Amino acid sequence: MTENPLDNLIGLHCIVARWGFAGRLIIELNTEWRFETVMAAWRLVSSQGFQTGSSENPQRNDEGLQLLLGSRIARIQYNTKTDISIFFDNGCQVDTFLQGSEFPPFELHHRNQATNELIVIQRSIHGEWEEPEDHEFTDEDKLASEHSKQATKRWNEIVPAKSFDNHCRDCAYYLETSGRFYFWDFGICSNGKSVYDGSVVGIKSSCEHFSFDLLAEE
Repeated sequence: MTENPLDNLIGLHCIVARWGFAGRLIIELNTEWRFETVMAAWRLVSSQGFQTGSSENPQRNDEGLQLLLGSRIARIQYNTKTDISIFFDNGCQVDTFLQGSEFPPFELHHRNQATNELIVIQRSIHGEWEEPEDHEFTDEDKLASEHSKQATKRWNEIVPAKSFDNHCRDCAYYLETSGRFYFWDFGICSNGKSVYDGSVVGIKSSCEHFSFDLLAEE
């Protein structure tokens, strides 16, 4: 990581942009990095003005966050010790605002693809980067993390080969998994024409039946 961890995100493409529990914003970049708000409100604006934010309804969030897909982070601006603005090369901008003192405003996840090691750091309410304390993870969380780690090792051996384009993540038949920790890079194929129908696939896998649109059943 660089001295300022968020600088690692500059130049990376957004492959996932979604909202999670309690309105959290989740942005995944180039399969190795993940930015997630914790105790921070957020909003997305474009050249056309306000698009969506943490207090909006799910449908508007789903539609608005699609604007970030495929775009690249151009720069990151610190407005305060805890509030930032993320600028994308397509003119979109995400602003975050701390709204509580009990938890950090946001956190950064980095998974080393060579070792599968997951590193999580948080921005504290005092503007410092720190690792989460062990007591914040319950026994259930630790068990779920180890389970997902072992599943990832098995799945990496059976998922289709990676592709330079037409990634499964962009296919209309790709279904995201809802698991945590190491499950981010996997989904389920639902294309009846594909040999991988009903199987685990990687976000950068592909096959000859890739499609941007759902096609009528024959």
